[in-house]
Amino acid sequence: MTNILEKIIQDKKETLNLFKKNNSLNSLEKKIKELNFFYNFKEKIKENKGVSLISEIKKASPSAGVLVKNFDHLEIAKMFIENGATCLSVLTEEKSFFGKLEY
Repeated sequence: MTNILEKIIQDKKETLNLFKKNNSLNSLEKKIKELNFFYNFKEKIKENKGVSLISEIKKASPSAGVLVKNFDHLEIAKMFIENGATCLSVLTEEKSFFGKLEY
């Protein structure tokens, strides 16, 4: 029997293969370069004088199901940052975590 992590990895491989067929590497690189709101995790953690906290934003988990019914990733991010998160980890995996690449 396949464990949940193996299933997630297999599903993601299939999703990525479809994505690669429909999107060129150049178009993906262009989209990434247009984004300008990322933090350098390593630098943020080095700069932090206290305990560094990486907070995870996710709508669901494979074991617990939906964690947040009225999920608003931007409000959750704002709350985490206002309460001292050093960095944010945003789950975008769709099948098991109900994420979206747009997050």
